[in-house]
Amino acid sequence: MTRRRIAFIYGAREVIWPGIVQSLMAEGGVVAETLVRCDEFVRTKLGWSLGQIMMYKGEHAPEHALEPILTAVQIALTDGWRERGLVPDAVGARSGGEFAAAYARGALSLEDALELACRISLKMRDDPVSGCIVGVRQEVSVVERLQRSSEIEFTIAADDPHWGTIVACPTENLAALSRYFDGRDIKYECLPIPAYHSAAMQKWRDGMVSPLSGPQPTLPRCPGYSAITGGLIDDTTSVSDYLWKAIRERVFIKLVLRKMICDDYSIFIEIGGHPCLSETIRDVAGEMGKTIVSIGSMRRQTSFADLKNESFDLLMKAGFTPDNSSLR
Repeated sequence: MTRRRIAFIYGAREVIWPGIVQSLMAEGGVVAETLVRCDEFVRTKLGWSLGQIMMYKGEHAPEHALEPILTAVQIALTDGWRERGLVPDAVGARSGGEFAAAYARGALSLEDALELACRISLKMRDDPVSGCIVGVRQEVSVVERLQRSSEIEFTIAADDPHWGTIVACPTENLAALSRYFDGRDIKYECLPIPAYHSAAMQKWRDGMVSPLSGPQPTLPRCPGYSAITGGLIDDTTSVSDYLWKAIRERVFIKLVLRKMICDDYSIFIEIGGHPCLSETIRDVAGEMGKTIVSIGSMRRQTSFADLKNESFDLLMKAGFTPDNSSLR
């Protein structure tokens, strides 16, 4: 029997919740050890601690802190799964999840993945992008038709499991865009998110693509899939240049999931604090008539350790046997 192929999937900031850093620190083992390494790097680069800025009491971290927190959490969970015998055959990612995904697929060291996340943090703190982000409760194809028929400037930034479509527009166009959607009974909401995946980010390019100087990657290489390509990543491209595009260009997660399922990946592990993409993965597979298994690493306020046995029961039933028998 052919072994079913496993993919790690890296989502964006929606997988972060207050207290997640402290929860992972309490795991002990390699998860906590990796998070301590990440924390030391962030302290050196940015002057603040992951745990201090991401508190338990319901406060959300400031905007400029989210990319380093997301990358550190996803790297720690990656190492946690690997310690337990789960090694991906491929990784897929969207938006801010691309930095940890580059680490997981052996394209970047831990330090260089965090370096790029920290560059975003500094840019957001010192030179924030202008523009507005709007969640629209319509599929991308519908919003594309609206875009073609509108004289108001806006761009499609992403498809989205919750909204349907995310669009970006210059701040001065927001009122007119709101009237345009209101007049067509389109449900939407202005979101408190910088205008990622839009032309407003272009001013960050030079700082993001400057050379990296960290150690060589330590994990073995595996294929990488991205929501900006809709398929495989071209490894002949500079990693820093590619990852700049991952936050500048628009992202379509359904396209890349469809490609990965076509390529016979049938077990998906979502690397993050909550399974925000799992329903989308199952929906795409259902549309294709495919059977897949989709598992989250954590749930909000539920630890990685608490989900371990549940996850491995599902994996065993699906016919996947991890390399490390200590996982049983």
